[in-house]
Amino acid sequence: MDSISRPEFAAIFDRVSTTVDLRGATSAARIGNYLKIVRQYSKDKAKESKWSWERKRHGYAAEEYDKLIEHDFAGRTIYEANRNPRGIIALTLKYGKREAEARMKAQARAKVRSGM
Repeated sequence: MDSISRPEFAAIFDRVSTTVDLRGATSAARIGNYLKIVRQYSKDKAKESKWSWERKRHGYAAEEYDKLIEHDFAGRTIYEANRNPRGIIALTLKYGKREAEARMKAQARAKVRSGM
């Protein structure tokens, strides 16, 4: 994860945070545990599904979570959150995705209002 740019990481984080609830994850170990839980859920769904397309979809998702765990997604997430404490990544870890987006919109509105 160290070799990719910030915008690419932000896009990956945005996709992951839609499926993994990262609220309250303030350490790399906790983010890693959340990823492992979701990976295991995907593996279980792939095993128990009766349609081949569903097995493939969940199996592919489990492989992608494996890649994130292997390439230290959790460490990069904590690094980016510490680098920008008022950014979307830090707010998502603190409050969850919906609340973080609402707070970012409120910050943008306040910034516009203060300029007028």
